[in-house]
Amino acid sequence: MKIKTTLTALLLAFMVANPIAAQSQHKVVVQKNAPATTPNDKQLAQLNLTGAKLTEVVNGIWRVTVNNKKKGFVINSGVFSKGTVGYNGNTPLLVYIDQSKKVSAIYSLRNMETPKYYKAAEKITAKWIGKSVKAAGALKVDAVSGATYSSDAITANVQATIDAYNKHCK
Repeated sequence: MKIKTTLTALLLAFMVANPIAAQSQHKVVVQKNAPATTPNDKQLAQLNLTGAKLTEVVNGIWRVTVNNKKKGFVINSGVFSKGTVGYNGNTPLLVYIDQSKKVSAIYSLRNMETPKYYKAAEKITAKWIGKSVKAAGALKVDAVSGATYSSDAITANVQATIDAYNKHCK
């Protein structure tokens, strides 16, 4: 009888421990930062910059002009957010900061997050839109419940673009 009880206890322990072991083995792959490619027409349209001309300032930052008028900067967070990852890896953004030094638009670049969770987390980008660079840099945004890793990565990426703007675009 003791053998049966012991085997049952071991089986239950294995069933309980196995999912926990699988969770603890979750490994995120951090991609190496490569030179940023110039945003394409579709991405610029998502940032409300149709017809814009981009001139690279430094790797990952472009000055935006439309009809020879300066409109601001587009920044690729992936260049400046080393080590920032969501649940499944890097979560780069394009952030458009207009000439009045306000965050005008944020566009999510390709990432490996679970679409359902990332879409929920992506809603927090609206919190920065219309904020001055100074206010956006100081903004504390709560993570979306159930999509905490993605939310935290988005927040860190926005902060990285603000820091890059302050360093290279003033």
